[in-house]
Amino acid sequence: MYVFTTKLKINSSIIIVALLPFFIFTCCTTVYAQNATPSGSLTTQSQKDPGANEALMKAIAAGDLEAVKKSVEKGADVNADFIQAGLGVIGSNNFKPVMKAASLGKAEILSYLIEKGADAGSKDSKGYSAWEYAAAGCHKAVLEILKAKKIEPAENSQKAIEELQLIKCKSEMDKILITLEMYDMDIGVKPTTTVGDLVKGKYLKQAGRCPLCPDTDYTIIINANGKPRYDVKCQKHGSMNELGGYNKK
Repeated sequence: MYVFTTKLKINSSIIIVALLPFFIFTCCTTVYAQNATPSGSLTTQSQKDPGANEALMKAIAAGDLEAVKKSVEKGADVNADFIQAGLGVIGSNNFKPVMKAASLGKAEILSYLIEKGADAGSKDSKGYSAWEYAAAGCHKAVLEILKAKKIEPAENSQKAIEELQLIKCKSEMDKILITLEMYDMDIGVKPTTTVGDLVKGKYLKQAGRCPLCPDTDYTIIINANGKPRYDVKCQKHGSMNELGGYNKK
């Protein structure tokens, strides 16, 4: 009996030692898989719905507070990282939901995200925080919320704000230029065509404006025989052609 017991102990030790690397590998792999997604956005281990993070950002963009709440209830991470895209000039990594809400002036949504644990002072890969995104859009209500949370502008805040304002302006002008092509094919543009005509014809939902010229529509420039055919001009930043943006040749 003693000999059998000794053999059993030895065999058990051998089995445990042999399987130890496997258990370590399995545990590490599981933890990594739970914390990373193919897109590079971090998620929480408690996330119930894999698409909740993306749904959260869409809800913020739509200004839908109830949809934002539903996304969080489904497990969306209020501190998830995203990659900015389609800005025309620059983009950044580590773009947070609070930055999206701040950039759009969604004060109520921002307050809710902070209430649910969002870090209002977090910065993206370019060093911008929700403060710079809110200031670039002149969203005073959002800035008041951030002030109450002791969030302060970065050292290079003014430069960042100017850069973000230019991005926003070019993005709005780009939308108008693309819409002009559709309008031209359907109706035909004239030297007198305005942004208001595009809105009236339901080619644009609303007349987007530069953050620095909130009360002034962009000017559409039509060159009958010249190149580019279309151009859009901002009272503050100049024309899209001068800025090296999109134009129909």
